[in-house]
Amino acid sequence: MADETDNTQATETAGATETGTETKGVDTLLTRDLTTTTEQETEETSETGTEEKAEGKQEEKPDPLAVVPEKPEGYQLAFDKSIQVDNALQSQFCNTAHELGLNQGQAQKLAELYAGHIAKSQAESQKQLAETVSSWEQTIKSSPDFKNNIGFAQKALAQYGSPELIETLNQTYLGSHPAIFNFISKIGKELAEPSFQRGEAGGQGKTAEEVMYPNSK
Repeated sequence: MADETDNTQATETAGATETGTETKGVDTLLTRDLTTTTEQETEETSETGTEEKAEGKQEEKPDPLAVVPEKPEGYQLAFDKSIQVDNALQSQFCNTAHELGLNQGQAQKLAELYAGHIAKSQAESQKQLAETVSSWEQTIKSSPDFKNNIGFAQKALAQYGSPELIETLNQTYLGSHPAIFNFISKIGKELAEPSFQRGEAGGQGKTAEEVMYPNSK
């Protein structure tokens, strides 16, 4: 009887142990890391899915540079402050860009390419003009009578030149052209001669009109 009782208790104890094992779960050396790894993979998969959803929501916003405006006026073109924009030409460009279906980024790149070409061309023209004007002035200054001639020319301009004439000479750079300089200098020299009279009655000297236009008669 005692053996049967011991066996019965041992069986009940084993059953309790097995029941406890099923309830609490086995944490063995073999399965411990495997369980942890599986849980981490599950968490990482969940996090990756969340990140992909978030990225998907962000990608829904269109890139402004990839958008084709509904109208030609919708293009927002930016240029360097040093570039003088031709509004009429810009309007034609926007119309053509819209007809071709160019997006904002493509239109901006083409506009910058053209503007860069224009800026380079203008810079070269300004450089060439500066070199030409410098050459003119060197020719004028090389004359032995330069100091006297420039005095005669400036006196003639001060006395008979209008503001419009002086402005024109400055804007066109013709005030530094040898032919114009010599012409005005000659007038100033003639006006400075004692024989010149300002049109008094009976005078035998030259008038201003005769000095400026000697072949008019």
